[in-house]
Amino acid sequence: MYPAIICMDVDDTLAIQGIPHPGPVQLYRIIELRNQGNVVGVCGNFINLFKYYPDWWKIFSFYGPAELTGTSLLAHHQFKHFDLIRRAKALKANRYVMVGNRAGDPKVRPGSQDDLQAKLAKWEFISETDFAQGRF
Repeated sequence: MYPAIICMDVDDTLAIQGIPHPGPVQLYRIIELRNQGNVVGVCGNFINLFKYYPDWWKIFSFYGPAELTGTSLLAHHQFKHFDLIRRAKALKANRYVMVGNRAGDPKVRPGSQDDLQAKLAKWEFISETDFAQGRF
């Protein structure tokens, strides 16, 4: 059993150079979590992750959701909770955590709803800002 499975949103969450909508979460935090035995993956706009950070696979264990295809405009779509539910069934952990954006947050792009998707999947939610400031 893992200490935690952590799914990171990409846009407005991860601090990746060149990404159109960078966030505050530095990649060294992902490495720290992995070094502590956690599994960390992406549940968001992996198209931007692949494009702007081609070595993504060195620190992230998985990406999704599988329903995200074609265009990055679907990054905040309503299918994230299905991906979170699948992850929880496949990977046993003490905690399941989604890190991303709150619906209605004026600092992020409209339509982002990671908090609602986490709630639908019965996952714990931590905002990108709180996570970047050390909450976990």
